[in-house]
Amino acid sequence: MARNNKGITIVSLVIVIIVLIIIAGVSISVGGNVIKSAKLQSINTNMLLIQAKAKVIFEESNFNKDENLLKGQKVNDITRK
Repeated sequence: MARNNKGITIVSLVIVIIVLIIIAGVSISVGGNVIKSAKLQSINTNMLLIQAKAKVIFEESNFNKDENLLKGQKVNDITRK
């Protein structure tokens, strides 16, 4: 009598499920690290943008002081405003 093998066995099904769980665990761990890295990079980028904007505001302030000096106003009068 020949035995007909139809379908998969319980053992092979359990092995496939265990492998899928391991793969899912690794991908979740790696995904979490990628998200943390992306958040840190976003914060770093925002800090650089803030720094650049502060430099622009500082330079505009210095330009306005120089411009007012050319008009004959004193620096002390400008800084009191």
